[in-house]
Amino acid sequence: MERYEYMMDTSTESIVVYYSRTGSTKQAAGIIAGKLGCERVEIINRDRRKGVIGFLKSGFEAAGKKIVPIDPIQQDLSQYKRVILCTPIWASNMSSPARSFLYAYKEKIQNLCCLATCMDPKEDGKHLLDDLIELGFKVETFAVAPKDRQLSSAERFAEQIKLLE
Repeated sequence: MERYEYMMDTSTESIVVYYSRTGSTKQAAGIIAGKLGCERVEIINRDRRKGVIGFLKSGFEAAGKKIVPIDPIQQDLSQYKRVILCTPIWASNMSSPARSFLYAYKEKIQNLCCLATCMDPKEDGKHLLDDLIELGFKVETFAVAPKDRQLSSAERFAEQIKLLE
């Protein structure tokens, strides 16, 4: 058993799980998964979130810390040393699909890293980080990636995670 663990491919060390309403967070998640050589899995919420009404609905749900229905994740998250969550910040909070994912899979997540994408360059993500800690997660690393620096922030974030391995 020890020999197998020693020879384990690093792709089983981490998994990137993301939610993206517009595609920006998906792109950041792809950069992280590519840099780490690990799997990327999308959180799927089938609620309509397009346009102004979808934007307002999403912000309202996030501010209210609402749990929404999501499709099940097929991967057994307990088999990964760390889950890397990529989520947009809506109304200074994590997206409702990401929150729903954390509630659904909390018991299976050993260690959590989180990259939060946002439109506001002044957003510090404090509410989101406080939520993660309040929910009882061991947060190994956390970063906020403003819209104008999302790709470079995702690359730096992946480098931080490599240092944890």
